[in-house]
Amino acid sequence: LYERLGASLIDDERILSVGSLITALKLGGIGKISRRGFGSLKIDLKNSSYQHNVKNIFEAVKKIESQSDNINENGIIAKGIKELIRLTYSSARRLLLNKASSHKRSLLPQIPAISKNKDALSIFLFKSSSLEKVGRSLVRTESNSLVGSLIGIRYPQQRLRRPLAWILGLPRSVRSTGYFVVVKKDQKEKEDVGRRASPLIFSQLNDRVWTATFIVSTDYPTKLISKGRRRKPIDIEFDRVSGQINIRSPINMLDVINIIKNWIRNNFRATEVRIF
Repeated sequence: LYERLGASLIDDERILSVGSLITALKLGGIGKISRRGFGSLKIDLKNSSYQHNVKNIFEAVKKIESQSDNINENGIIAKGIKELIRLTYSSARRLLLNKASSHKRSLLPQIPAISKNKDALSIFLFKSSSLEKVGRSLVRTESNSLVGSLIGIRYPQQRLRRPLAWILGLPRSVRSTGYFVVVKKDQKEKEDVGRRASPLIFSQLNDRVWTATFIVSTDYPTKLISKGRRRKPIDIEFDRVSGQINIRSPINMLDVINIIKNWIRNNFRATEVRIF
């Protein structure tokens, strides 16, 4: 579609191309702090021949970029996010309806994508006053951090019983410790990629309001090994179809998703924006 911009695009193609680009820019963040965004872009529409076709998209952007500090789900910023994603999603659905209906539904999308699956997409609004907590949440040595909670630091008796920090992105390794992808020596082609971007992305909407977008899919390696100092390696297997994570104590990906979402709500004083 982007190659054909300015040509004979139908309305839904214009809405999808512009809406998907703006959604990525507003929620995706820019810059690099632990590969998790932390940046923002202000969107401005120059005069164009198809400006009237995407008027509603840019009305939604104005709401998102308003200087309000209201993070309630019915506030102007949340309304703008809902309108932007719903307009874009609806245009995609109309264009791809025939193809989409032929695909089997899965537990989670195969790649990161905007989805009606409430487990796959979560968008939270929080205020700038929580930024310090955001930074600490990603440090594994902090007992109350998100990473620390996922690897069991908060509960010494369960320490590393279920190492789950790899869900926040790969690689997560330092020298000889961390998470490593298991690949058979005789395997000609890698089934799994060794890198996986974090599903948790932060972006600034205005001077006082930020988003935490948690977008989950199944494109993780199916076999990992967790190595640490002075302990035996821990084997990890991930079933992409069922979402089952087999470690010392099995857990489903959906349960881990809920752990992360609840942590964001409670520690960032964040409000979840329910899109669909």
